[in-house]
Amino acid sequence: MLLLASTLSISFYTKTTESNITNSVIFSNDGTLVAVGTTGIAHNIYTFSTMTVAAVYNTTVAVNSVIFSPDSQYIAYALASSAVQILYVKNFSVLYTITSPQFNSMNQVDFNNDSTRLIVCGKQGNAKLGYEIWNIPP
Repeated sequence: MLLLASTLSISFYTKTTESNITNSVIFSNDGTLVAVGTTGIAHNIYTFSTMTVAAVYNTTVAVNSVIFSPDSQYIAYALASSAVQILYVKNFSVLYTITSPQFNSMNQVDFNNDSTRLIVCGKQGNAKLGYEIWNIPP
């Protein structure tokens, strides 16, 4: 069956973030939260139903990528540094900061299906690109 765009009813919400460029945005897997990573140092986490700020995650550098764990208990932020930080969603506190021994900027991050590992893509300057797989501490 072919659907034409004019026959669809599409509703949307437009959110203008801080004065910084949005690098990454994602829904929690249960659909209740939206996490935003920007070029600034304050990154909002919104309650989706109202689009009000549930928490602000503060960093010293930009966030290149943000992802929720499959169970929506954790948020991982790939920083424009050698680190990835993992937040606990219940209180939005930083649980872990994991630092790469070979990259000075983390570009992308993702959890495996049971939230026990992260895969990260990073770079060293403009030359070296690659990835690392990390175990998440219990």
